[in-house]
Amino acid sequence: MSYIIVHIYDPQDIETMDVLPDEKGESIQIFENKVEAIQFLNQIGRPSNETESSWVDSDVHVVRLQ
Repeated sequence: MSYIIVHIYDPQDIETMDVLPDEKGESIQIFENKVEAIQFLNQIGRPSNETESSWVDSDVHVVRLQ
């Protein structure tokens, strides 16, 4: 499975969603597992709704690709 990081501005409007790009900004940043994605978010100082130290109303989500 692969995971991506998504920033959802308005949960009622899916078109307000942004996906984290890779370092070059040319494609989507893909992680091998959920832990890797969460560690990346912690590295950059942006907690998600997935972390223990998260904000309850965080708009950053780790999403599994199917």
